[in-house]
This record gives sequence, C-alpha cells and structure tokens, in this order.
Amino acid sequence: MLKCIILGAQMFDNAELTFRHTLGNASGDSNGSEFVDAAISSRRSIRGFKSDPVDEKLIRHLLALASRAPSGTNMQPWRVYVLTGAIKDRLTDEILAGKNSNSETLGKRSWKYYPDEFPPIYKARRRKIGWDMYALAGVEKGDRKAAEEVRNRNFKFFGAPVGMIFTISEELEVGSWLDYGCFIQNLMIASRGYGLHTCPQAIFADVPNPVYKVLSIPQTEIIVCGMSLGYIDDSVNVNNLETERASVSDFALFLEK
Repeated sequence: MLKCIILGAQMFDNAELTFRHTLGNASGDSNGSEFVDAAISSRRSIRGFKSDPVDEKLIRHLLALASRAPSGTNMQPWRVYVLTGAIKDRLTDEILAGKNSNSETLGKRSWKYYPDEFPPIYKARRRKIGWDMYALAGVEKGDRKAAEEVRNRNFKFFGAPVGMIFTISEELEVGSWLDYGCFIQNLMIASRGYGLHTCPQAIFADVPNPVYKVLSIPQTEIIVCGMSLGYIDDSVNVNNLETERASVSDFALFLEK
C-alpha cells in the first residue's frame, strides 16, 4: 500500500512541497522500491473524478517533478496550460457548442496518432478495451448516440477539478515528442504518490480551434494532448476498467551472443 505524508504549509518554498514516504509495514532495510512499483502499477486512466480541489502548490510540485524527465540536450520541450474554474468550463462549453452545431469550427488534428490500417494484434487490443469500457459505461453495441455522449465526457475532463493542455513548438522534431512522453508519464506517476489520479487525453488534439481560442495559445505551438487530474470517484462504474498487458516475453528479447 502506498502511503504519503505531505508536510504542512510551513514547509513550502517557492510553491514546491517537501514530502516523504512512510514505509508502513515494509522491512527496515527497504529502499522504497515497492512504493515506486505501486505508483507505476496503480496508474490507470480514470474517467470519473470527485470535484474536490487540488492545491495549486501541489500541482506545481508535481510539474516540477515531471520536469526531471530526460530530454535530448536538455531541451525540455514541454509547455503546459493548467486549467481550473471558469476557464476550464469555458473550454468545455466552447468545444461542446462546436460539436453540437456540426460545424467545422473545431478544426482538425495537425498530426497523425494512428495508422490508416491497424495490424491485427493492435486492432484486437483496441477493440477489447473499447468494448470493455463502453460496457462498463452502460453503452450497448451499436448505440452510437450513447457512445458519443461517453466520448464527450472527455471535454468535461471527466468531472476533474484540474485540466491540462500540453503543447510543443512546431519547430521541434519527433525526438522531442519522445521526451514529452517521459514528462507526461512522470507527471502521472508522481500524482499517484499523492493519492491523485489522471487520464491522458489525446482527443483534445482533435478539436484545436477552441483550445487555441479560449487559452490564447500561439499558433506556433502544436497541441499534443490534454489531461484530467484529481481524486477518483469510486462510484463511477467505468473506473473499474482494467486493461491487460502483454507479458515481458511477448515484447522483450534478451540477447547474450
């Protein structure tokens, strides 16, 4: 079990938090590896959050931890727009208004995430998680309207008090996008250490126009994805979704000669 103690406000320095893990029943010579393992293995995409606020100082601390991610020649290509309160609601309203009007005002993704044709193994994995998720959400196969309503909850950040939009300079290349993945993973893992959950959301790149407009993002920045951050709402059934992982032997080759 992962336990954390966040020390009081008197320990805050430049909006960063001092914290330490309590080892609970761990052996006295523990190096804390079990807590790192727990943070990583407990990370999952949550699609239903409580409205409980997250302290801005904690958000800043999590971002500072995330920024320790490696990047080629220490370029640190990430840029983050942290949304709470009214501006988060304005972004939601602007996107949903565009979708409801069936207009082209939402724009289109400027980069390609998926291939046009999926190899069978990846297609099977996509289908399974899709069917499992919609089943938990109470959506029957073929009910496109209900499925769309579930997808649109993305734009409400699944009820989370904090939304984030991640961008990258259009001048950078694929290597910096790899670095960006390390940054985002760091953020999600660090959040688990404080009892928070996340959901990374590539779907925000599909609706760039209202994102640029509401957040006043320069057109020279490419929208990478969004993220919901907050405390899990255990009453939301879809949060019971469990995703499978291939065994190490399926993707790793150990070579000696």
